[in-house]
Amino acid sequence: MKIALLGTGVIAETHAAALIDLGLNAAAVVDLNLSKAQSFAEQFSIPNAFSSLADMKEAISIDSLHILTPPPTHAALAEEGLKAGYHVFLEKPAAVTSAELDKLTALAQQHEGQAFSVNQNSLFIPAFKQAYDYVQQGAIGPIQTVSCSFAAPLRQLEAQQFSHWMFAEPHNILLEQAVHPLAQLQAISGHAQSHAWVKSPPIQISGGKDFYQQWGLTFVSDNKVTAQLNFVVGVPTPSWTLTIVGIDGSIEVDMMKGTCSLYQPSKWLEAMDHLFSGRTIGKAIRAQTRKGFINYCKSMIGLSGRQDSFFLGMRGSIENFYSAVDNQASSLHSFSFAERLTRLCSDQAAPTTQNSSDLIIHRPGETLEKADLALIGGTGFIGRHLTQQLLNSGKKIRILARTMSGLPDLFTHKNITLVQGDARDSTALATVTKDMPVVLNLAHGGGGHSADAVLDAMWSSAQKVAEACVMAKVAKLVHIGSIAGLYLGDKRETISGRTLADPTPNTRSDYARAKAITDERLIAFSEDNNLPLVILRPGVVLGEGTSPFHSGFGVFNIEKHCLGWSKGDHVLPLILAEDVASACILSAEKDGFTGCYNLSGDTLLGAKDYIKALAQATGRPLVYHAQSPFQIYLEENVKVLIKKIAGKKQGFHSLREFKSRAMFAHFDCSDIKNELGWKPESDMHAFKRKALEIHKRA
Repeated sequence: MKIALLGTGVIAETHAAALIDLGLNAAAVVDLNLSKAQSFAEQFSIPNAFSSLADMKEAISIDSLHILTPPPTHAALAEEGLKAGYHVFLEKPAAVTSAELDKLTALAQQHEGQAFSVNQNSLFIPAFKQAYDYVQQGAIGPIQTVSCSFAAPLRQLEAQQFSHWMFAEPHNILLEQAVHPLAQLQAISGHAQSHAWVKSPPIQISGGKDFYQQWGLTFVSDNKVTAQLNFVVGVPTPSWTLTIVGIDGSIEVDMMKGTCSLYQPSKWLEAMDHLFSGRTIGKAIRAQTRKGFINYCKSMIGLSGRQDSFFLGMRGSIENFYSAVDNQASSLHSFSFAERLTRLCSDQAAPTTQNSSDLIIHRPGETLEKADLALIGGTGFIGRHLTQQLLNSGKKIRILARTMSGLPDLFTHKNITLVQGDARDSTALATVTKDMPVVLNLAHGGGGHSADAVLDAMWSSAQKVAEACVMAKVAKLVHIGSIAGLYLGDKRETISGRTLADPTPNTRSDYARAKAITDERLIAFSEDNNLPLVILRPGVVLGEGTSPFHSGFGVFNIEKHCLGWSKGDHVLPLILAEDVASACILSAEKDGFTGCYNLSGDTLLGAKDYIKALAQATGRPLVYHAQSPFQIYLEENVKVLIKKIAGKKQGFHSLREFKSRAMFAHFDCSDIKNELGWKPESDMHAFKRKALEIHKRA
């Protein structure tokens, strides 16, 4: 059986790895961005890559299609796949509107000979599968009640990345995340016959939209089982537990710890029963957690494949689907299962609270009103601060961005002209840069499945913007880079605007390497084409609109613990987003101002003191764990060595990379301060208020 993957996002990597692990034949990958499809195909040894389903149909014959694209595209692509005669395995949600769901339900009935399922990987997480098997075996007798408590962080909420689909409508968060615990409740209790939702008061996000962080659901199933869900997102510590109560016992499942405990009353009196059952349950949990740790170690040294719960759930879900295909049977997560689940979430659908007509969005090729300057990628974190300051000064702006959903009200301003398009689209760039005196490029353009793919994505974006500026005879290009492309690991060195990009970029991470090479190429391009160029390299950027848990301080496996890149005593190049924005404007406005400049603020904080100040500002018990770059270097390369012994292809890390991440070097930004009169925030109290206290929870 030949299988095609449609989409190359993060979830596609897990699908591809699971197919390989199951010995199934991934024959093709399809993505609108052909270079991404080709990079993905190379990474997973998939023989064919295409930019459309139509191209794939013409070239090869396949049997099954995995649809891994954004939710709004699911229904139409599933319809296309079914009509083409494919078995269809669809990522959740099945659909985003009732009309789409009705159409898919009818199509599923018309194509009964084809397998059609929606991925419900939570049903195949080992701990839940054990509980499900207990129920099927009658271990606790007829089920009476089922309850689930689910709490999860939501990075996009913290970072105010409201363009994500889950923020477009209040109930989308249910279709995006609540379907996981709801699928488990439905699998145990049966389908909801009557139900009631409750939710917390909303918080206001971009565009005047309501977002509900906490939801509660109670329903009675067709099996007369009462089920309850407590669901909350946007909390720092994840938790996911399930309690199943039967007439003759109970089951407790902890999805985060990967444990399932069965309680069956014994013949003893209550006190003795508690003693013996407690010992039995404790022994079982210890055995499960020990097994989980051993499996993790075996996976790390290559004695087994991936053993984490998420991967095993995905693998089990895919395996169940193809078992149903082989046996011409209904899978555990058939479309009818997903259809009921989706309707349960869609019951909370409500008209959007944003008046979409307030946003006037232009397409590439349109004639635009006159403007003072153009922003490429101007709707992101720094772009929003920059846009606000430009509007405050009365400027008229053109903005090019890929995504226009979830934008705050400031983008409805009469002085803003929005153009939807990609920074690598020549037509879109020509539309935005036409007759522009200055262009500011904030689009980082990174991303990819290999070092070369990351570089290609980053440089091609910067190159396309620069070429468009030359064609439009733009007077100046201001490019927003990053200090990541510099070498910052020497305590004796002072970093200024004259400091060159790292001369040994191949010793650095994929991202740092791409930044260093892109800066060098961009400078050479500007000289060859007489394009006035300013490159601004911000340090660790903080402020409203981004998470305070920045990777510049260390690794945050969970928010409470920061595994530092160093002892954390030396001063780091911290900078507020609003100060980056002011530097951009000053650079754009001053005639004859060109060159490379770094942006670091005047508040003197090291990583250790920053985490301490963040803990005080937010009232949370945050901890900084001091390390040395050499210690991290040894630990990371031991992991690589183990993987190499196991036959995995991975290069060793350089000590130079971890020294640079520690950012030992001193920054001198007197050049841009003297030449432009740039004044970043220097008052520590004001800095902490803008960078830290804004993250205090109400």
